Amino acid sequence: MSLFARPSEHGGLYVLLDVKRGDAGKAKLLVDLLALGFIKLVVKPIGGAGSGRTAYIDGQKLVFSQLPEGIAFAGVTAAIGDLAFVYPDAFQFSNPVLGQLFNGRRGLIQEMESLQAQGFYRGRLAISPRAPLVMPWHLAQDMLEEIVRSPNDIGTTVNGMGPIAACFFGRNSLRLGDLLLNSFGLLNRYKTVLPLASAMLSGLMQMAGSRFSALSTEQQKKLNDRFQTDLGSWLDNNTHEVCIEPILTYDWLRRIRNQLRPYICDVAELVAENRRRREDLAILATNGRKLHPVFGDYPMVTTSLISVPSVLELSGLPGSSVTRSGAHIMAAIKAYDTHVGEGHFPTELQDSTGDLLRQKGHEFGTVTGRPRRVGWLDLVSARTGMHNQDCNELAVTRLDILSGLTSLKICPAYDYQGRKLTTLPAGVPIEQCQPDYVELPGWSQDISGVTNLTDLPSEAITYLTLIADELGYPVTHVGTGPAQNECIRCNLM
Repeated sequence: MSLFARPSEHGGLYVLLDVKRGDAGKAKLLVDLLALGFIKLVVKPIGGAGSGRTAYIDGQKLVFSQLPEGIAFAGVTAAIGDLAFVYPDAFQFSNPVLGQLFNGRRGLIQEMESLQAQGFYRGRLAISPRAPLVMPWHLAQDMLEEIVRSPNDIGTTVNGMGPIAACFFGRNSLRLGDLLLNSFGLLNRYKTVLPLASAMLSGLMQMAGSRFSALSTEQQKKLNDRFQTDLGSWLDNNTHEVCIEPILTYDWLRRIRNQLRPYICDVAELVAENRRRREDLAILATNGRKLHPVFGDYPMVTTSLISVPSVLELSGLPGSSVTRSGAHIMAAIKAYDTHVGEGHFPTELQDSTGDLLRQKGHEFGTVTGRPRRVGWLDLVSARTGMHNQDCNELAVTRLDILSGLTSLKICPAYDYQGRKLTTLPAGVPIEQCQPDYVELPGWSQDISGVTNLTDLPSEAITYLTLIADELGYPVTHVGTGPAQNECIRCNLM
């Protein structure tokens, strides 16, 4: 039974995840699900301000980052869960270089205000007190770490996700629940985390200065262009204190405490109450499985635990919920591949076809605006990402973008030292893998907005059938456009 066909009994559990690198269109899938009207609670247990999602609701384009899409629907509670890294409010750095880079970065409060201005703040917001709090200095730390890594920098979104994760698991971060403390308690917690943060940034400033001066002129230019400043001069003439700004940062904390306290509550208890009431629950796993810090393409990974067992646990549910409740676990993959950041990309298209798909698909980062790297569909990556995920159906999004190409390629296997690999085992360097393509005929027909499988050209159905056959799961949802309900609901094997 498809995720979009409501079961006869109440209390359904719906999990949406991306088995690759993210950007597969989970927001549209969730919006299409919410539009059916039976979901009462949406939980986003992981992720942060570093990733964005675009959806069209009632014909209007909306950009989501930290807020779950459920906030745009009346009668729905949108919950930010236990391991979602929350950047609460835009911070105004006094240092001009940091200000140019980061003062425009919107926080959760700006995202709420934007949706309110557009008339789409319709649901109820809940934020877990366990959620780690991204501090302004984490953004500066992210930038410094990228300089230190260069020329092998990861290409992060510089939104502080790596630094806050390191601080959180290193037991030196604030959490949203700290905002519930009185002024004395909050100040005490702030003073507890400040010394180690200050020492970390002091060391990083020195390391970044040394590293930058050792880079080639070309590598220095790349970093200067990326961060829009003369980094050499800035690193020589500033200390770590410009990244901390302790007085301004504490004032910022006090301000956001007053704004966010009304929304802080135990998300796990909301989920438990939802289960007791036998209401319907949707869980959004942000990012993609190939970015998992353990199972992904390390070190080109994110900081979120992107797997079905993890997102269930971080939503307050036992892992047995999948089998016990007959949950719908939908894996989303794009009809072609995209990737933001550095790292090996076996099927990357660095030619006019890649440029065409990038422009036609508007493949630019929702948060960063960076051009996404584009390639042919890699089923080895998808198959590896689906391992141990308990998926029971597939969504293939953005099929309409492939219209007009006379020939298409799919990569069902890699060639590695004369061996054919259909998954990527741990220890096999992906840099040494070559795509083993299957070539298929394309189609000229514009399929934008098509809602019936029978209206697709035979070449598109062949393309979808190959995906279902190779991955071993039925395709139950096909995206044919960005707007709400521009999709095909089917059961294609």
